[in-house]
Amino acid sequence: MNFHKNIFYGWYVAFAAFLLGSLSYGFGVVSFGVFLGAMTTSLGWSSGLLSGIYVAGRLLGLLVNPIVGFTLDKHGPKKIIFLGVALVFLGSIFIFYTTNFWFFFIIYSLFISVGFICLGHTVSDSTVSKWFITKRNRAMAISTMGLSFGGIIIPIPVSLVIEQYGWQSGWLVVGVSVLILGSFAGFIMYKDPESIGLLPDGKNANSLKNTQDNRGISEEINFSLTDSAKHRAFWYISIGTTLAGTAINGVNIHLISYLYHFGLTLSQSAILLSSLYFISTIAKPMWAVINEKLPTRYCLSLCYLGGGIGLLLLLIANTVAGIILFAFVYGLTRGAQSFMSALIWPDYFGREHIGSIRGTVTSMGIIASAGGPLLAGVLFDVFGSYNIPFLVFVIFFFISSFFIFIAKKPTI
Repeated sequence: MNFHKNIFYGWYVAFAAFLLGSLSYGFGVVSFGVFLGAMTTSLGWSSGLLSGIYVAGRLLGLLVNPIVGFTLDKHGPKKIIFLGVALVFLGSIFIFYTTNFWFFFIIYSLFISVGFICLGHTVSDSTVSKWFITKRNRAMAISTMGLSFGGIIIPIPVSLVIEQYGWQSGWLVVGVSVLILGSFAGFIMYKDPESIGLLPDGKNANSLKNTQDNRGISEEINFSLTDSAKHRAFWYISIGTTLAGTAINGVNIHLISYLYHFGLTLSQSAILLSSLYFISTIAKPMWAVINEKLPTRYCLSLCYLGGGIGLLLLLIANTVAGIILFAFVYGLTRGAQSFMSALIWPDYFGREHIGSIRGTVTSMGIIASAGGPLLAGVLFDVFGSYNIPFLVFVIFFFISSFFIFIAKKPTI
């Protein structure tokens, strides 16, 4: 099952995961902010109500992600992806015809949110993990670049369509794009290389016994979710990634507002944010090369440490040059946080049950994605400044770095 006999099929799977990451993050996360302003203006709904719908949809992931993970391990990604495509497409059609708040709430939560969970990183990251062992870091670097790509590129055409034709047409763009590109990715995706007669990393079965080509496969260990939870490393990584995720999502939502209070215009803040995403995108291949020399836990620990240092630079900055330095340092380490945190789970606990493991721990991340922005907002209201919440996030990053650093790889 190769498009080209000289290219391992796993690289096509990594490309499909890139597409899914672009769709789920570009349309499912970043573009919601684009719809927010247009829909509040057109329908008279408050920003708080629409934001509440978004949070409610994210919290559904607490229930849906574990189910997705277990289904992935048993049946593979295709059915999940096609279900996600169908839900997003139908949901977009329904939203096109509604101006009723409660109907929108139901459709967005049960169709759009659940659909994008089916297209999200639990499916894409876990599937890529099953296709690679020794080359997993490079494959993950490619696939997770889709998140940054989607965050930079996708909101632009969505905003142009909304400006020219209205927010209803914007939702049609979401549905049709996901139908075409998501279906294409679904056709490419397969459960693992063994399911189509291949081996991880494109290794040759005939040469495994007589060469070192079986490195990684013969040494691979596979823990079930229950067995994984018996190891300290599982809980150290869970604590580390959850605390860091709280900080990351808090910064993601409130950074523009912080920069605005600092004195930058909204357009200047947007340019700086795009620059940060660009730096984070090009940093991924660099960290993949570093990971070939340095164990994953050390790389991820350094990334979280760099995230904390970057935020400290932001807090002490009193010039635009200081803000630019923050964007460089934070972006350089932020680029690897997503794919290193995805990489460490299969590295530590194997490929066989990675879907159920990632589906469960992703639920913790969902709590973080809702808790980070909420914590920053509450602390800002109390203290009238972002200094305190961002300092809390610095501490979260440092604690996360420590827990990842001490998370030694389990053995049988």
